[in-house]
Amino acid sequence: MSLGTRLLFFAFLFLNSLSAQTDTLDFHVRSGNLTLFDGTQIPHLVYTEAEVIPRNSDVVIREQGEEILFRLINNDDEIHGIQIPGILTIPTVMPADTAEVLVNLLQTGIFRYFDPVDSFRNSYLGLSGIFHVKATTDEGTYNYWDLREHQPLWNNELQINNSVDPSAYAPEYFQINGNSSPEIDLDPLAKIIGNVGQEIKLVIVNNGQSIHSIHFHGYHATIVESSKNSSHIGRYKDTFPVYPSEYMLLSFNPDKPGLYPVHDHNLVALTGGGLYHAGMFTTIEIEP
Repeated sequence: MSLGTRLLFFAFLFLNSLSAQTDTLDFHVRSGNLTLFDGTQIPHLVYTEAEVIPRNSDVVIREQGEEILFRLINNDDEIHGIQIPGILTIPTVMPADTAEVLVNLLQTGIFRYFDPVDSFRNSYLGLSGIFHVKATTDEGTYNYWDLREHQPLWNNELQINNSVDPSAYAPEYFQINGNSSPEIDLDPLAKIIGNVGQEIKLVIVNNGQSIHSIHFHGYHATIVESSKNSSHIGRYKDTFPVYPSEYMLLSFNPDKPGLYPVHDHNLVALTGGGLYHAGMFTTIEIEP
């Protein structure tokens, strides 16, 4: 075998080895209508790996050290991009086009991802979500809450690129991971189930425009991370205000079994279309 042939052979082996260790994440921008629990339909955008349009942009969970070929595939008829601060930025992708970037996940953490193109509008319509890079040694039990609210008039106006008045914002539907109560309890990412003495961690990201104050019955939790107020880390209490575009990581060890409610302390957020409790309301189930 000649020197040139040997070099080509080893290059082939190296590239094959590299591709075998690189995972591919195909993130589609998809548009359509979201049907709310009472049949109301609103314009809707999502980032998703799925071939169909889900109710919410994906919660992406990865491990530190992973190498990912991240591909953004724009299935919408407008220009979009994606930004995961500290991880990657794809500024723009034309309709029916694809852009990709190779990413090494060296940094652990919880990240809010969003569209840098007309960020307010597109995030409100659904192009924002949760990206969690866990340490390889982290075997903790996590739940994920992506908080969002809707005022159908805003969805309709923003869809056609009309402006909206923030001072007149009066949302009528409130969701966790795209679901209203009682469907929230059917979502394994949202529904908190555990045992006495088992540490449970809850990631809460507010992708809405309102402050959502999450209140626990039965248990107190500790603030492990807070993107807005790092001075609050370590506080142990039962109510946690999460501000728009911010996140919080909570941890608690249930000290007793039972079925307890957890909900937004802002009572209007417990409603949906004026109905109680068709909003941000779920339950914690703890076994002995």
